[in-house]
Amino acid sequence: MGLMGRRNVGVKAREEWGVLEEFGVEFLKRSFQGSAKSQNIPAEYIQNLPLEYIQVAANLVRDSVFTSVQEPITPLLFATLLIVTRKTWFERQKSVKLQNMITSQGKLQPDFKPTRSKYTLYVPKAIQSVAIRAVPRTSDATVKVAYMKKKEPGIQDVQITVRHKRKMKTYQVRIKRGEACVLNAGVYCRPKRFELEEEGVYDRGEDAYFLASKILKTSTSAVTKKMKLDSIPEIDRSWPGVSESLEKVSAIGISDGVGGWRESGVDPGEFSRQLMYVAGEALILTPDDENPSPGLSPKDAMKFAQKTTVIPGTATASILSIDENTWMLNAANVGDSGFLVIRKGKVLVKSDSQLYEFNMPYQLGNLEIEPSANTANDAQLYNVQLQPDDLIILATDGLFDNVSIRRIQRMAEEFMSDGNKTPQQFAKELNDVAFIISRDEDAKTPFAKEVSKQVIPGWRRSLGKKLSGGKRDDITVVVAVVKGTML
Repeated sequence: MGLMGRRNVGVKAREEWGVLEEFGVEFLKRSFQGSAKSQNIPAEYIQNLPLEYIQVAANLVRDSVFTSVQEPITPLLFATLLIVTRKTWFERQKSVKLQNMITSQGKLQPDFKPTRSKYTLYVPKAIQSVAIRAVPRTSDATVKVAYMKKKEPGIQDVQITVRHKRKMKTYQVRIKRGEACVLNAGVYCRPKRFELEEEGVYDRGEDAYFLASKILKTSTSAVTKKMKLDSIPEIDRSWPGVSESLEKVSAIGISDGVGGWRESGVDPGEFSRQLMYVAGEALILTPDDENPSPGLSPKDAMKFAQKTTVIPGTATASILSIDENTWMLNAANVGDSGFLVIRKGKVLVKSDSQLYEFNMPYQLGNLEIEPSANTANDAQLYNVQLQPDDLIILATDGLFDNVSIRRIQRMAEEFMSDGNKTPQQFAKELNDVAFIISRDEDAKTPFAKEVSKQVIPGWRRSLGKKLSGGKRDDITVVVAVVKGTML
């Protein structure tokens, strides 16, 4: 049988032998031992083949390289030759690919892959120089990194050429300089209980939070704060709370401890406070610090905090961090706390609640103490490309159960247009509104609407005729405005 053309090989092989799911050395051996027709041939390996190694395989047959084969050149044998030659061809191609691309500054997008040729490297404006180290796959390959002339301010192209023997491959990297993304953030945390823990110091409630700045290498959280009556302005002394602010923030988080633990003599707030403290500290670690490694994602920080918080309790959690170079917001959310991203007065992103059933959210806990708790692997993950002046509102269910998204949106629009209020002041304003509504028995709230939809007899019995009104709860609100800064 004569050699078949390139177009017919794959079709004929598919018709006669179908598609093989797995093949290897034994298949090649048997194909030369008279049992070839009992084997299948993988069509994906012999369709759309580069002409270069089809020609090489044809030359092998023409030159009688396989003189020991005692059977005619069938489509199967020819396809086998193509597979062998294909491996050789791809090995040659690998020799001119990079093993890795390492940058001294900035963030490479997309992530490096040897087969991908074009990248963008995002670098803050303040960085004067950037070094790119190209690591070849083979030690005898040569690599040349050429920085091209700048075509426009803030943009520079780099061409990387890899040569090995007669083969060559180029990679292109475009360096874009711009301001680093940071958050100016403020928080207000108010408990539903107003009881003395000690003289002048009040119950901090079940909620917790953190504000963390990788640039400033600092993190502040509810662990370090106690509500003291003397520190609260006169108008707030009727029901005090905790208020903080921080600039150049790179990560924020909130947590809501599950109140049912009080029945076991456990303060629900201790778990949520420690969870947030550990997560905040983990997210500001640098390469010089101990493990966990730098650049933790919100999910990884949540996982680390959950494992190291070895005390009784469970809590919802929502953790957000930003990539200062790419302006990307990354978020992980477990339970019914959540966040909004508002751009130019419109809600761009709203996180979803995770509930087993009505008013029973997913909750984190240490698995050695509470084996049935959820884990960070159950978290919903979000990625949002941010822009300057985007507004992020992160809050526990004490806000979202009492204040509608539409009203929050209107208040956010007024805050951004005002220009005189700080994120900390707006966080308190949102908290005040939610607090007042939570004590209004006639208010029409998102929580009351959800109650009216329930057909669970227990809920209706426990609530009686009260299918309207606010929900008394701890309320924690973090407000963050997206800004650019020169590092």
